[in-house]
Amino acid sequence: MTQNLNIGGKTRPFVFGFYAMLSCEEEFGLDAVAIADGKFTPMEWLKALPIFVYTGLRQGEYLNGVTEPDNYDPNTIRAWMDSDPEVIGKATTLCTKGLESLAKTGEEAKDSSAAKKKTPVKMQRVG
Repeated sequence: MTQNLNIGGKTRPFVFGFYAMLSCEEEFGLDAVAIADGKFTPMEWLKALPIFVYTGLRQGEYLNGVTEPDNYDPNTIRAWMDSDPEVIGKATTLCTKGLESLAKTGEEAKDSSAAKKKTPVKMQRVG
């Protein structure tokens, strides 16, 4: 779902889900499984947040047909966050919601898989 994030002097479309996380892993080497499992320390989270925001903004631009996106990178995101620290809280909320939805999807998949693996009960003849 597209959200909006006011950063860098503009309101920008923001989408942070599975494929944004995949971009974090593929483009920047972040461990998506560790992130989704909540194994990041608070400092690791703060270091990764500009990358999350970058990929979420790029996903939002792509999905909303932004034909000429601004030229920025994670370092630019860091500077924008330093110039407006309230963005850190808003971005954290948006990214956390995305991670929570990933975790729920994973739990549902595990539950579904476990249900399929249950051993069938043998019918016994009575009498």
